[in-house]
Amino acid sequence: MMINLARYGFALVVVAAVGGAMFYVASAPDRIKERRSTAQQVCASGGGSWVMVGRDEACVSSDPAKRN
Repeated sequence: MMINLARYGFALVVVAAVGGAMFYVASAPDRIKERRSTAQQVCASGGGSWVMVGRDEACVSSDPAKRN
């Protein structure tokens, strides 16, 4: 009886972990869009411009002192 309870408990934890991982992967595009939008807003508020460099996106500041 105790072994069956342990198996059911283990199975429940595994199902919860797999479900959580699937939710995390499925919601990734939304989180990426939100972070990109936030980065663009911060870039614009700092006086920079959001540009595409090849396949990458970057904030280019017009102030030479802020450039790396």
